[in-house]
Amino acid sequence: MAHKAIHPKAIYNNIMNKILSLLLFCICSIAFMSCSKDEAEKNEYDNWAVRNDAFFEEQYQKALDLSKSNPKEWKVIKSLSKKQGVQGAHTEYILVHVLNQKAPHEEGVISGAYSSATPMFTDSVKVHYRGNYMATDETSEKSESFGEKGKMFDTTWYGEYNASTMIPTRVSVGAMIDGFATALQYMHEGDRWEVCIPYQLGYGIAGGNGIMGGSVLIFDITLNKIARAGSHF
Repeated sequence: MAHKAIHPKAIYNNIMNKILSLLLFCICSIAFMSCSKDEAEKNEYDNWAVRNDAFFEEQYQKALDLSKSNPKEWKVIKSLSKKQGVQGAHTEYILVHVLNQKAPHEEGVISGAYSSATPMFTDSVKVHYRGNYMATDETSEKSESFGEKGKMFDTTWYGEYNASTMIPTRVSVGAMIDGFATALQYMHEGDRWEVCIPYQLGYGIAGGNGIMGGSVLIFDITLNKIARAGSHF
């Protein structure tokens, strides 16, 4: 039986059409996956500031109740940048869960800020810290204090927490965000606190330093050492 000869050019065109179709399919698939990822990220942080406001208010009420029944372990502290002695908006306060603290009978321990045993605004300190956003449906990890934490945005240690092997970092108290600086000025050397900071005492609604605007910040802070202004570690 005789077969009609196929011209080589027709074979070439057929192969090229198949290759182009495959490339077009791959490009469309990548674009679709990219759009899906962008949409997921958009949904994860949709209405972010509003959700953070609601989250902080829930944690505020929880911490306030616990601070009344267990004041040594839970604290609601007004920012030192705000007028003291009067009740302020809830977002003028940081929420503290004390994970480890010097016993009151230990020498040199004095309660409150501005004492000889706590850092001052002008001091430098050595600290360990780790910061997380609030949890989302996409990212969450267990928090000892504030339900679940979300994505970690900064840390001075990796792996398991071990104060005996971790290397602290040096920071100036006055250079830290309002809520972080307030916490430090109430801590003693050796204290470890988990602190929930409203965005009003953090990076505000606009954000900054790579932090999303409208973000409640959850910090795990250990105060390692204090150096007074003009002195060295």
